[in-house]
Amino acid sequence: MTTAPRREEGSSRTQGVFVSFVRLRICTRGTEWRLSRTTIRGLLDRILDDQHRLLAPHKGRDDFFTFFAADKALQERDLDTEEILDGIVDGAHDCGIDGIWSFVDDRYVTADAHRYLTSRAGTIELVVLQAKTSAGYQETVFEKLHFHLPTLLDMSRDEDALGSHTNAKLLERTRRVLHVLENLAASFPRVRVTVIYASKAAEGPHPNVKAKGDRLKRELSKITSDTEATIEYLSAAELRERTARGAKAVAELVFSETP
Repeated sequence: MTTAPRREEGSSRTQGVFVSFVRLRICTRGTEWRLSRTTIRGLLDRILDDQHRLLAPHKGRDDFFTFFAADKALQERDLDTEEILDGIVDGAHDCGIDGIWSFVDDRYVTADAHRYLTSRAGTIELVVLQAKTSAGYQETVFEKLHFHLPTLLDMSRDEDALGSHTNAKLLERTRRVLHVLENLAASFPRVRVTVIYASKAAEGPHPNVKAKGDRLKRELSKITSDTEATIEYLSAAELRERTARGAKAVAELVFSETP
């Protein structure tokens, strides 16, 4: 009599567990997706709380978020803390701008830029940051930027008029940009303007918000005949991902330097 092949008990049990696991994943997939959207903001808040406590407990939560967002927005620029803080202009009369940094051929433009800038350049870049702790993106952010930013970046701007409603640090940082544009005009550099809107949003911007951002992008493209403007949105998930990426890079650096 032919006997049926004996099934291995361990294999059967493993397959059963696997099938149950697959069924569980299928049944709860929609729930998991919804939870990820509702909890991602909480995960970012935990990161913010930990870093706030460790790095700057004397700072207010909003001020620390501005610095945190700036650090993540400029992560690929390799700026030090002093340079990041140098570009933060958040405060009274900030015209809706929390931070502004300019670069010439990837080098950050400081107050003494005249000492090291040459008469030629390939690329001039400007990074503008608006950081909000709100749970979504707001149209009013772009409306305010659209009203103020083109005037601040106008070569023929009226300094006295601007001084009545613009803080001194913002005036000086935008003045740096204008001086660079003027001094390097003869080399016909490419000009790039990036506006970064960071928030604790769990989703991308609403089409109405995006339309306002696109309108600002078109306006900023008129700064020179060779200006490329872009709008970037940093959500809660992206801020968290950049934090993890930065932590991994630091850890790799530490281990690589350990004898």
